[in-house]
Amino acid sequence: MVDTLIWNARVATVEGEIPDAMIGIRDGVIAFVGSAEVAKPLTSGARAQSLRTIDAAGKWVIPGLVDCHTHFGAFLPFEDDLITETRAAAAGGVTTVFHVILEPSSILTRLPY
Repeated sequence: MVDTLIWNARVATVEGEIPDAMIGIRDGVIAFVGSAEVAKPLTSGARAQSLRTIDAAGKWVIPGLVDCHTHFGAFLPFEDDLITETRAAAAGGVTTVFHVILEPSSILTRLPY
């Protein structure tokens, strides 16, 4: 049994697309991803037993994105910028950010360590 079952999704992978995919989530962790045909044995009765089911209605599901070029603290204090920019990134599907240091004084002199 999974806590959440997402079905009727289009999943983007390195190899391409998994159309009509199912994604099972258990205890906040992805338990499986696969085409509805492949996932059928894992999900028999799961839709009825899942705490939550989501019909993706053919929408894309993509892995978390990485933004490897950010400039936190360029226009606002670093701490304030970090809060607003990481929230904005997360809203857009970005799960990892890397701060690009243009010059040592851009951040290193402002941090207390």
